[in-house]
Amino acid sequence: MKLKQILDRSNVDIVLADMAMRIYDIGPPLAIVAILKGGAYTAYRLLILLNTLYVGRSQQLEVCSDIVIGHIGLESYGDEMKSRGEVKLMTPLDLSRECIRGRNVIIVDDCIETGATLNEAERILMGYNPLGIHTAVLVDKATLRMGNNMKKPDIVGWSYLGEGFLAGCGMGAGERYRELAEICEVVDE
Repeated sequence: MKLKQILDRSNVDIVLADMAMRIYDIGPPLAIVAILKGGAYTAYRLLILLNTLYVGRSQQLEVCSDIVIGHIGLESYGDEMKSRGEVKLMTPLDLSRECIRGRNVIIVDDCIETGATLNEAERILMGYNPLGIHTAVLVDKATLRMGNNMKKPDIVGWSYLGEGFLAGCGMGAGERYRELAEICEVVDE
């Protein structure tokens, strides 16, 4: 398996900073829900950036502590590099209804192709009585979503117009390369 870098680390940082600003504008209280496994990378990077924004603007550490973070394991790929077309709940949400109720929930994933995973996460979280639900993805594979009825994420970091398989920044290629700080396209050797 060979990788071709398509978005370097500094540009990923710019994209994440822009996403954090848009989440900051939604306002507290926030609950960030990372879709495992890929969304965890983006969610924790956003959490750090939001903390910096809140402290920098309010000079009050209490505001930062009003962000909770949780995880839900939804899977459509398994160990493959192609979606199976169905979404399976692998790990239930690890936040209580009390943690979610009355908060703006930001569902975070690494990338969106069809939108089925985000739709399933939204469906599950609606039952927790949030103040609002918003979706955020680092990468939008818009060309793969065209023609279906899935809604566009509320916050998109970067739109990828190709059709290749991506790795890095939480995105795995058969569980490899999630740790890369840049986004790469997997190319055939």
